[in-house]
Amino acid sequence: MRGGGRYVASQAAARYGRGMSDPDTHFGFRDVPLAEKQALVSELAGTAAHELNQPLTSVLGFAELLHRRGLGDDSTREALAAILREAERMAQIVRKIGRITRYETKEYVGNRRIVDLDRAAQPQDPGAAVRDADEDVPRAAGAD
Repeated sequence: MRGGGRYVASQAAARYGRGMSDPDTHFGFRDVPLAEKQALVSELAGTAAHELNQPLTSVLGFAELLHRRGLGDDSTREALAAILREAERMAQIVRKIGRITRYETKEYVGNRRIVDLDRAAQPQDPGAAVRDADEDVPRAAGAD
């Protein structure tokens, strides 16, 4: 991603008159309209998914190649199987990130909120209400 998230956050902070040291700058954009939050999150998610997928594909490919060759002792084969399993799990997460289309958050440790990958990546009925978690106010989809 090479700082893409920081660039997106700095653009939003500049537009809404906040500095990057402001605690609400990092996806706590309380002043940013919901449609813009969704666009920012979607853009960042697409960039992150693309950048993460490239090295992950190499890891999966080489691990699969080594695993199929059956090299090493039992502990080496078990380690390769674990690498494959966890890399595939990471690939599933990256696919979810790539499907993010809207700003949906959930509570996280320390009274913080993070993007809810499952809800943000689900297709949504265009007429359904969207909840802006920062405001905790239901809104019509696409409304600001």
